[in-house]
Amino acid sequence: MGRIILAGFLGAIVLMIWGFLSWAVLPFHGKTMHTLSNEDAVVAAIKAGNAESGTYQIPGMGDGSAAAKKIEMDKMKVGPTGWLHYSTEGYGEIDPMYFLKGFLVCFFSSMFAASLLRKLSWSLASKYGTRVRFIMMLGVFLAIAGRLNDWAWMGYPTSFSLNLLVDDIVGWTLAGLVIAWRIKPLMAKTN
Repeated sequence: MGRIILAGFLGAIVLMIWGFLSWAVLPFHGKTMHTLSNEDAVVAAIKAGNAESGTYQIPGMGDGSAAAKKIEMDKMKVGPTGWLHYSTEGYGEIDPMYFLKGFLVCFFSSMFAASLLRKLSWSLASKYGTRVRFIMMLGVFLAIAGRLNDWAWMGYPTSFSLNLLVDDIVGWTLAGLVIAWRIKPLMAKTN
């Protein structure tokens, strides 16, 4: 268990470093994130509506009645459509809870990946490169099942979705380098 915890910790460190590089240093995420020219007016309108923290769909779904569904469908046909993830509370540049939550997600997901890797048969994962590819494929699965699912069903823009997809694959490939270094499959017991 100690190896899995250590691999999870190291994987989380790598994922956090990659996340920083990807979002704060490299330019590709900034090219898919837009700022509203009338942001202050939009924020004022949301605040005036007393919206609570949560996710909002545009157009809204109304009360669920047949008449409300028809209005929603008519609005969807002409647009605009969108999703708004809204929080009434802000956070500072260096909010420890923000980073702690992110680190914990990276830590537990890296521990899970290490645990899966540990359970592979020795013949499948005796080579370091094979173990790295296994972790990378978990990232590919995450990217396809998660990021492309959001693109297909939630209407996320293609460029934004592809950036997140590449982000996941690169991040998990890099994490795979350290997880595979620390985790080797259990040897089969002979009788």
